[in-house]
Amino acid sequence: MCSLQFPQILPQTKNSFYKKTMIFPILLLLAVLFINFTATSAESQGTWVKRVNFGGGERTAAAAFAIGSKGYIGTGHTGFTYSKDFWEYNPANNSWTQKTDFGGVARVGATGFSIGSKGYIGIGNDDVSYKNDFWEYDPSTNSWTQKTNFGGTARAYATGFTIGSKGYIGTGHTGSVPTKDFWEYDTSANSWAQKADFGGTARAYATGFSIGTKGYIGTGSDLGGYDNDFWEYNPSSNSWTQKADFGGSARFSATGFSLGNKGYIGTGNDGVDKKDFWEYNPSSNTWTQISDLPDSCRENASAFSVGEVAYVGTGTDWVNFFADIHAFVSKTIETSPLSSDTLMLGIGITVSYTTSGTFSSSNTFTVQLSDSSGNFTSPTVIGTLEDSASSGDISCTIPYNVTVGTTYRIRVVSNDPNIPFTVPGSDNGSNVTILSPWTQKANFGGT
Repeated sequence: MCSLQFPQILPQTKNSFYKKTMIFPILLLLAVLFINFTATSAESQGTWVKRVNFGGGERTAAAAFAIGSKGYIGTGHTGFTYSKDFWEYNPANNSWTQKTDFGGVARVGATGFSIGSKGYIGIGNDDVSYKNDFWEYDPSTNSWTQKTNFGGTARAYATGFTIGSKGYIGTGHTGSVPTKDFWEYDTSANSWAQKADFGGTARAYATGFSIGTKGYIGTGSDLGGYDNDFWEYNPSSNSWTQKADFGGSARFSATGFSLGNKGYIGTGNDGVDKKDFWEYNPSSNTWTQISDLPDSCRENASAFSVGEVAYVGTGTDWVNFFADIHAFVSKTIETSPLSSDTLMLGIGITVSYTTSGTFSSSNTFTVQLSDSSGNFTSPTVIGTLEDSASSGDISCTIPYNVTVGTTYRIRVVSNDPNIPFTVPGSDNGSNVTILSPWTQKANFGGT
């Protein structure tokens, strides 16, 4: 159970930044909580895998983006310390490397996105004033270059995304009121152009992402309460279209990303910090609940996507600040129950599985046997199958060197060259007893 939290207003000073402030009538908050406890969940989908913690340590309200095969997180704060350090994540070896500090002053609530081979971070709040400066990061030279200031008023906690060769920033808080203006950045001209205002109410703490040629913004906090409306931006017509409301509860400070042709929103605060995640399908205009973010409920987390994997982490529940990073893939593996939960050393068995999501043609499914206590930290491989099918049967054999016991488990995992880690599946669902086919009898009667 996540602890009760109250929304906060955007900071003018450090003291006000950490003061929780109710901005809604108590009846509205109770209604939100009632919905939270009575909502139903769809079948969970997708798989989360813990990765190495963020290299900069505990952090919240940081900016993030991906360039090519690397991800980046920088700025943000922990406690009363505002940050400008900047870190690169390499999924191939699951490691963080500190890069040149962000070119502007330390800040929170900045917005980041990438265009081509460059990354961009701008706006935010440095505890003295709201910012409108805008900076470009070049990973080839590990350097920052200041670009034309953001076209709108200085602000923090806006949202942004990229469509093709253009970047977009909109909504956010200027210190006294939330905003709904929306701006397009052109890298070739190094200029900002105001576009059609965001289709919903003015707000801050919204989240956004892009899918193909469209951009999306939803959730957030306006002057009337928490939001769950969700809008699509079409740059070719410079217009907004309201889509199906976000599938979870109305909330602010959520996190969003896209993978392939789907979008995802989760975490945030609806009166309680959250860790649920929801998948948006633009072709059907529907939301489906997927697996919760592992570990703690939180708000103001950061996210980026590299290839077929999204990475989500950091954030806060206002008691703790987090440095954990979790990878998400839109694939699942379900290991079927065994035909018998009693197995013999050296005797062949068949392990069946089903999957969701798409695995590459070079994928290998591996059957793992846990240790005698049911733990998969150092599993024993008992069978493999090179396949990408959505279901299958794998022939396996329990090695003779396995210790007999009564609390083993078996699971199927995936090693896909498109995913830089092993994707674990569920286990078989019940304890497995492993016996030896040999039984010692009375010793030979002679000498």
